Amino acid sequence: MRLLSQIVEKPSKVRFTFEKLRTTVINPSENSLQKTRRYRRNIFTDATLKQNRWILFFFLYGVLIMLFVVLCMLWTVRKRRQSQSSVNNDSPENDTPNNSQNNHQREDITMETITQLEETEPLLNTQQENEECPSDLLSGPINERIDYLKFDESREIKRSNIKMFKPIGNGQFGAVHIGLLKRSNTTWEKGPTLPVALKRPIHHYNAANLQLTYEELKLMCAIGKHPNVICLIGGVVNGLQKQAETWIVSEYVECGDLLEFLRKSRDIFENKLISSQNGYMVPTKKLYLSKEEPENGKAKLSTYDLLSFAYQIANGMDYLAKIRLVHRDLALRNILINKNKTIRIADFGLARKNNKGYYRVKHMETHLPYYYSSPESWDTQKFNEKSDVWSFGVCLYEIFSLGKEPYADVKEVQNSKNDLMVYLKAGNHLSRPEFCHPEVYKVMELCFNLDVDVRPNFSLCLEYFAEHLSTAAKPLFEEIEHNLQLEAEKQRKLSDWVQDDDDDDE
Repeated sequence: MRLLSQIVEKPSKVRFTFEKLRTTVINPSENSLQKTRRYRRNIFTDATLKQNRWILFFFLYGVLIMLFVVLCMLWTVRKRRQSQSSVNNDSPENDTPNNSQNNHQREDITMETITQLEETEPLLNTQQENEECPSDLLSGPINERIDYLKFDESREIKRSNIKMFKPIGNGQFGAVHIGLLKRSNTTWEKGPTLPVALKRPIHHYNAANLQLTYEELKLMCAIGKHPNVICLIGGVVNGLQKQAETWIVSEYVECGDLLEFLRKSRDIFENKLISSQNGYMVPTKKLYLSKEEPENGKAKLSTYDLLSFAYQIANGMDYLAKIRLVHRDLALRNILINKNKTIRIADFGLARKNNKGYYRVKHMETHLPYYYSSPESWDTQKFNEKSDVWSFGVCLYEIFSLGKEPYADVKEVQNSKNDLMVYLKAGNHLSRPEFCHPEVYKVMELCFNLDVDVRPNFSLCLEYFAEHLSTAAKPLFEEIEHNLQLEAEKQRKLSDWVQDDDDDDE
């Protein structure tokens, strides 16, 4: 009762307490409310910020990837256009008097990329050129007296008369480029130009490479002209007194090397081997020697062509053997072919000094073409005509197999070079190719005879293939002889492009 009376008596106090409680629980203070809102806002802001960061990261990453893809596409397109421009514009076949002005406007690689340095000691060793050649060497092989040979100054070409374009081949020491040659008494805009092949050292100012190129140049001067041997037009020899390049300027053979030619022609090859008296189909002049445009832009190729290539190689090598020059690197990759299917033996970069009639490698680290090397030359590092004949036998295998790699199917020689020599010394040799006449294979076996005295020389090889080809396809043989006469006349006229320089000097 007392408590109830107190409540009745003090209603205002109870109301105050209740209101305070209600205000505290139900209506929190302003500070508490702000703290709560701030806490919630911070949580929301942190989560949003983290989410935005990931979105921004993936966005930038995607942009970078797209940019990289676009740059790659642009680079690819640019390279393709440059390649097409190089093929279409830089090829000598497209350089005629009508577009010679455009050629003149292109970058002259010859004159702008190679600078003349100040006078220094000459890089070339020409000391023995001024000495008299010993009498016992005068009647010997060219290789033996190469140090005493002089460059024929009548073949010197001014560098301003040459334009160099894209490379078409590279070796261990030298590179070959397509080029153009003009006469000294004409201009690039109006005068005619001649497609040429330019061979230069890979390392412009390396004395050893320069010397090798210079020796090859002198050697080609001494070789002379033959329709089945690459023809020297002249050379740039201003490297005699300055640190500058020495170039070999030779005729341009448009269809490249014979090895690749055969491989690319496998789909159009016609096999003419049959079981008959001479083993061949009887060819007709219309079938084989047609002057009409070939189908699909490709000339026909048959077994008669293969015989022609064998005959022409023997013809050129017989000429080189008579002047006692050892090639030492005879292979189809070093034989060039023209549109009319006449061939040129090229690349005399490994034809160096002989010692008593033999080629001797000066340095053991010299790379030897071991698939084409005879066992005796591999052992002794010496080369002569008979070692070249062994290489000729390997060339016959490549010809009548349409460019197959020698010994590729022989498991015994796959491990090392020494295994090949062991295989050969055991009396083994290359098998008969698919498109090789049995009588031709007998000649191949003679070329692979381990007894060098039994191995034929090139005169016998030439005589055999002339007779064999005349019997199998006499119209073809007559056409080949006619074409070789025309090629010899073309080679003689190449000297006119250099004689203009002599007239200007006078």
